[in-house]
Amino acid sequence: GRHGNPRTIIACTAFLIALTNPKTVAYDVGFQLSCLATIGIIYGTPLLMRLSFFSTPGYAGWRLILAATFAAQVAVFPLTVSLFENFSFSALPANIAVVAVMPALTVGGFVAVMAGSISPVLGAFIALPLALLLTYTEYAVHIFAAIWIPFNPRFTLFTSALYYALCLYAITRESATLKAKP
Repeated sequence: GRHGNPRTIIACTAFLIALTNPKTVAYDVGFQLSCLATIGIIYGTPLLMRLSFFSTPGYAGWRLILAATFAAQVAVFPLTVSLFENFSFSALPANIAVVAVMPALTVGGFVAVMAGSISPVLGAFIALPLALLLTYTEYAVHIFAAIWIPFNPRFTLFTSALYYALCLYAITRESATLKAKP
């Protein structure tokens, strides 16, 4: 019945993956982006939620989705630019549009697969509404790919280290402020 600490969970997960295959840390871009995005969400989202824009309630929690998406984008920014030699500002609204339906697709897909293992007809019936969500996701990706707004700054190892040092400073400073308030 205890709740896990997300900071400990991501650290242990990354450690176990690195222990299993040390090359993953250095060569697996998916691992690097996933870890950075998760760290950004864990540390950045609570800080953004303190800002008045994000703390104001909105329909279906869209401000929380925006804060988490923005925090993840900030965390992966230097790596994305370094690896892909560009960053598109349309990525933020694209992620928001897609993230909104991902929980339903993930859970619904799991349920459809499990139901399909019992009865293919039942699995197909459950998957029908998921097809609409998948179509929406594909449509959103195509729209935002068409309005690609590139940004191509140059990130060296030094500028990336400086960027992450500034992020770490902001996080530790704001975290200390939170702890100091009664």
